[in-house]
Amino acid sequence: MEKRGFYRISLAHKIEYVKLDPTTLNVTSSSQEGLLYDISGGGASFYSTFILDINELIELALETQDGQLVILAKVLRKVKKDESNYYAIKFLHINQDTEKQLIKFINYLQNKSS
Repeated sequence: MEKRGFYRISLAHKIEYVKLDPTTLNVTSSSQEGLLYDISGGGASFYSTFILDINELIELALETQDGQLVILAKVLRKVKKDESNYYAIKFLHINQDTEKQLIKFINYLQNKSS
């Protein structure tokens, strides 16, 4: 297990996300696409051409083998990479059911790549 407390798996998986108002959590942008680079039970990293700021809140939509997961996240890191941006995010306020679904998805991906 990594110091983050969750197993992290590398993958290329399409995601969608929207920016959120930090006070009201209302959506403040249209839906944007990104490409996951890696994911764990506590966070993820992805590439996108859309501009996000450090500490910005997003709502991430992720298609899994069991349906769609929607997760609140905070942007921790941003690095410009050619025509794209690399973002590291931390998942926030994940309930037990969502965490179980996320871990199940990560285990599914791990078994699929073995």
